[in-house]
Amino acid sequence: MKFSATKFKYRKDGLRNALMLSCIALMFIMNRCANPVAPQGGPKDSEPPQLIGAVPPDLSTHFNATHIRLTFNEYIVLKDINKKFLMSPPSLNLPEFKVKGKTLLIDLKDSLRPNTTYSLYFADAITDLHENNPLPDFQYVFSTGEAIDSLSMKGSVVNAFNLKPVENMVVMLYYANNDTLPLEQLPLKVAPSYAARTRMDGSFSLNYLRDEDYLLFALNDQNYNYYFDLPEEEIAFSDTLIKAFYIPPALDTSLSAKSEETLPDSLLQDSITQQRLQDSIHPLLFQDTLGQIQSFSDSTTNISYDTLIHSESQQDEKIFALLDTLIKNDSVEVKQSFLPLVSYHLYSFIEEDTVQRLLKRENTGNGQIFLNFKRPAEDFFYKLLPPFDTLYKPLLDISKNQDSIKLWFPNCPFDSVKMCVYAKGIEPDTFELPLKRETLTTRGKKAKLESLVVETFSGQTDAFRPFILKFNHPVDSVRSDSLLLFTSKDTLWVKFAFTDSLRMRALIKYPLDYNSSYQLIIPSKNFVDIFGLVNDSISPRFTTRATDAYGNFYLKVILPSDSQQYLIQLLDEKENLVRQNVVNDSIDEIDYGMLLPKKFVLKAILDNNRNNRWDTGNYRKKRQPEKVQYFKAPVEIRANWDLHEEWVLE
Repeated sequence: MKFSATKFKYRKDGLRNALMLSCIALMFIMNRCANPVAPQGGPKDSEPPQLIGAVPPDLSTHFNATHIRLTFNEYIVLKDINKKFLMSPPSLNLPEFKVKGKTLLIDLKDSLRPNTTYSLYFADAITDLHENNPLPDFQYVFSTGEAIDSLSMKGSVVNAFNLKPVENMVVMLYYANNDTLPLEQLPLKVAPSYAARTRMDGSFSLNYLRDEDYLLFALNDQNYNYYFDLPEEEIAFSDTLIKAFYIPPALDTSLSAKSEETLPDSLLQDSITQQRLQDSIHPLLFQDTLGQIQSFSDSTTNISYDTLIHSESQQDEKIFALLDTLIKNDSVEVKQSFLPLVSYHLYSFIEEDTVQRLLKRENTGNGQIFLNFKRPAEDFFYKLLPPFDTLYKPLLDISKNQDSIKLWFPNCPFDSVKMCVYAKGIEPDTFELPLKRETLTTRGKKAKLESLVVETFSGQTDAFRPFILKFNHPVDSVRSDSLLLFTSKDTLWVKFAFTDSLRMRALIKYPLDYNSSYQLIIPSKNFVDIFGLVNDSISPRFTTRATDAYGNFYLKVILPSDSQQYLIQLLDEKENLVRQNVVNDSIDEIDYGMLLPKKFVLKAILDNNRNNRWDTGNYRKKRQPEKVQYFKAPVEIRANWDLHEEWVLE
């Protein structure tokens, strides 16, 4: 009896365990079904999601909904939706987005303008779940009025300084018939009427526009408010008011048997009602789009017809059936010439910050104070405050651009300095800084004391370069004005002379030969700086290159006008400046001399104000940035080779 009870207990436990395992297996299967996974095997999915349904329908009119439901043919996700999405006309608050499987739910947060065509532009933010294939340039369009606006505008934005495409810039349109603000103030104070984002190649498209005159403005909107209100925001603008155009679909001549369709007049209704322009039809019946009429005559009558049918290139004249807007219910066949599409090109820039600031003030070494300004420091001067005597004068080193200033304090009895700095555009700035600095190693021990450092040639160099000595501190005294130089043929003493007032650069008066070896001997304690520090002994070795290691480059420049000044810049492949020449003559030849074998870039700047540098634009002053152009291809210099090029500037 006891055995039977034990057997029953085992059997009961076994049933419980089996039931538990069955439940776990069932939960696993249900979880697999609830979470979509990529199918196993077969070719990789490379197709983006496709819209298969929309509520309300795409291109709806009389739109008054607050919720939109878009259904796709596969599971989707949103990538960087807050950065890529754009609603045109813009709204104060972004819609709310929710993804449920294959459906995107959109909740509009702001009220809509009456009789307005809206475009919800997603760029490539919608991708499929498994392969991240983006749906490019997807947009959903509706109108709160009775028709969809039909006109379009295309163009591109490039950086004005380097002509590289600018991606993700907001391109905005403003109605020119504004009667509340001056036209130029609209980008500063008013939300745009239409907006789009530039693509990776800098191109943009604005569709579903009214027939209006527009102000065109582009903005790198850093605070996402559609206003140009930050000085560091990159902008671009058109000099003149612009128009939108009707861009027809590509014609499919194989569909000539299709019945004729009539698209509503965009001048009378400014719309294409419930009709996408993606359908190719022939013959094509449409009405005058912008009221810009040319005269066409045949043997019987004069017929007015639309001229704004544009194509990328001139083609043979086609025959179209046009609906004459002047004669009701009458259609006639006329010849329509294809003209080039109008494309607007904008050049972006950041305005020059004209506000002066003292960016940095610091101790950069014993007895050294460094000042860095935002702009060249005009009318700069300083005043030392007690305990300094008014007769004490530090040494002053001002950079070439006049935006950096270093003060040297030799024989200073104090450990710190209190001073007041003055410059045009800033309030007097009073501060106190230490004059002595202890440098610690990574282990917390005191580092080696500062010394006077001397730099000169080492390794391989060019014989035509000045033979220069550079010092890290101003030099106070010299023990000997001659240094020992070993050459491949001789040993001799060479003289040097300081070339600047602070005595931080010295020129060795000896012409170097090509393809030669040298060793310079600088004995210790030969130079003493203003702090009493001396140099260590150094004996650098260096060689000069042979003449056949270089190539020669000659450039002939032809200007469009001899009244203009151009800056011709020779740049390396990273566009660092190698050399700049100022050209004023209508024809000029530049001899670049001996260059090492590598590729160079040629750049021309139209120097309108003749200040020998590129100048940015200013929107409020209606000044575009100075025009820039590049030579057709990089220039490749080869060793022991002469290269001649001609550049006709546009």
